[in-house]
Order: sequence, then structure tokens, then C-alpha cells
Amino acid sequence: MSFKSFIKIFKTKIPLIAMYVGIFLMISLINTQVGSNNKSTGYVNENIKVAVIDNDNSELSKGLTTFLKENMKAVDIIETEEGMEDALFERVAEYIVIIPKNYENDLMAGKNVSLESKKVPDAYSAVYAENLINQYMTTYKTYYVQYGSEKSIGEIINKTNDSMKSHINVEMKNNNKASGTNRIENNFNFGAYVILACIIWGVAEVLSTFFRKNIADRINVSPVSNTKKNLSLVCYSLFYMIIVYFINVIIDIAIFRGEMFNKINIMRLGNMLCLAMVAAGIGFLISTTIKSKGGRAAAINVVALGFSFISGAFVPVEYISDGVIKVAEFLPVYWYIKANRCISEMFETGIGSNMGELMECIGIQLLFFLAIVSVSMVIRKRYTRQITG
Repeated sequence: MSFKSFIKIFKTKIPLIAMYVGIFLMISLINTQVGSNNKSTGYVNENIKVAVIDNDNSELSKGLTTFLKENMKAVDIIETEEGMEDALFERVAEYIVIIPKNYENDLMAGKNVSLESKKVPDAYSAVYAENLINQYMTTYKTYYVQYGSEKSIGEIINKTNDSMKSHINVEMKNNNKASGTNRIENNFNFGAYVILACIIWGVAEVLSTFFRKNIADRINVSPVSNTKKNLSLVCYSLFYMIIVYFINVIIDIAIFRGEMFNKINIMRLGNMLCLAMVAAGIGFLISTTIKSKGGRAAAINVVALGFSFISGAFVPVEYISDGVIKVAEFLPVYWYIKANRCISEMFETGIGSNMGELMECIGIQLLFFLAIVSVSMVIRKRYTRQITG
């Protein structure tokens, strides 16, 4: 079971390995580019297209119309039933508010009157516009009940506008200074899935050849101790891991260029190397315990996708329930993601901060690697004794 044998087997697997590695790295590249093209993390309320049909022409209706024009994109439409339907169908307007005749007078008289409306079905922007209008009118009614005998309608409208200005601004923008850093951090977090999938699959695929019965029988009768044989397999796994790891590093450098060459991102690369070692150990374990190719593929998908999903590689941990997080704490990917978060905080507070927590996360990953490899070697040793004994 020499290194030459491993290289010979590895060469036969190169086309298949290259295809799988290329697919996963392409997924990572697409994820990075999509993330980099997101200029905003939300939406701007001014872009909601609203048409107002004022049949009342009162001070209140004019105040409401002015408010909507200032906070949304007001559009003109043909004020007929057919014109309104065409405007909604062609998305000229997403929400149409119709202020009925005598609306102000009926409202002041205490009558139960409401605004009429037409909207694009299931459009989130239309729901937002409707909620905003309802909020405006609720605020107006509250002030009218409180100050109706003391202030004019114009003064109440001004007070309503002042109150609405304090909480209607929903425009969200990325912090330009931190956007590059967040993009790199997200790339490394998503990279947990890519590293796990590529390395586990490749290691399991190559080592499984050594465990075929005819080849395994020849290896077992050789005058080499089981410990040395298993350590050789671990070294072969790490050799393959290094290849995939550096391919990933080269792609990251090609994407982010000079941004990668600083202390923070070098620490992230070191953290990724630790996870890559864990992935090599898992690949060794799977190749040892699962003989069928279909079974290995299923196990790899469950491990790579499942570990990444519940540990925060795809979804930030803030959005994951506490129960799921408690389960994730028993997985190496959780500590990899946590280490990345510690490194990102160092970007803001200085290299010296959180160093103890970072070393803890890295140490736990290395312990996972040693534990998984140890279990694999024990299983392999017992299996070999059963065959030879």
C-alpha cells in the first residue's frame, strides 16, 4: 500500500474528481458573485407605484395625497374602471387609493367611512402601501379626537405628517466600508459546504478502492502492521485534502485579489484548513464503514449539507432556533463558523481581541479530526482482524 499505489488510483479518479470538485467550486463562485451584486439589503419605499383618485378634493384628501406623493412614487392613470384595471395589469400602478366624495365631512360627522382601493393581487408593495395609508389615517383620527376642538384640520394634518416622518423611512443600504468584509466572510461561511462536499467525496472515493476485497486481501497479508497501514491511509487523505484546499484558495485569491492578503483573511484560511482536515477524517470514516457507492454518496450529502445548514453556513445563526444551535454545537462546522465570526470581530476591534475564543474554536475542530481518525482506525483494525483471523 505504497504512495505510488495511491497516486496510481488517484490518477484513474482524476476526471470524476475534477468534475465534482469543479461543480462545487462553481457553486461557491456563483454564490460569491450573487452576494457581491446585491447593492442593497432591502427596498426603498419611494419605488412603490401608487395612484390617487381624489373625488373629495378636501383639505384632508389633499393632505393624504401629498403625503403619498412624498413617500411613494405617484403615477397618473386614466380614472375610469377600465383605466384602473389596465394600470394594475400593466403594473403602471401597484396600488390605487380612491378617496370618496364627502370623505372629510363624513369622517368629521362620525360616520363609518373608509377609503376604496384596488391593488395588484399578492404584491408585497401593495400590502405595504395599504398598511401605510391605514397607519396615516389612524394617526390622523387619533389627533382629531384629541385636538379636534382646539386645532384646525390643517394643523392636525401637519401634526400627523410630523408623527409619520419619524418612522416611515424604510430605506436600507449596505455599509460600504463593511460590504467587502461581509462578502468575504459569507464566502468563507458558504465554503464550509464546498470543502466538506469536495474533500469527503474525494477521500471516500479514492480510499474505497483500497477496501475492495481483492485489493484488501493483498494488503492484509503484507508484513506491515495495521497501525502503519491506517496511518498511510490518513496521510493519503490529507494529501488529497491539501490539493482541494489549495485549489479553493487559488480561486478565492482570483476573486478577491489583494483583499485576501491580510492578517484577517490569512486567519480565515487557517480556519478553513482545520475544517478541511476534519473533512478528510470524515471521508476516511465513511470509506471505512460504508462499502456501497450509493451508500457513500447518500452519507456524504447528509453530512455536508446537513452539517452546513444547521451550523450557520447558509443561514446566519441569528435566524436559527436555540434548539438547533444546541445540536449544532456537537458538529465541527458550528465551531468553524463561530471561528469565522470571531475573526470578523477582530477586524473591528483589533487582532488581540477574541483570540482566546478563536483558539478554542480551532482547537475543538482539531479534536474532532483526531477523534474521527481514531474511531476510523479502530474500526478498520477490527475489520482487518475479522478478515485475517
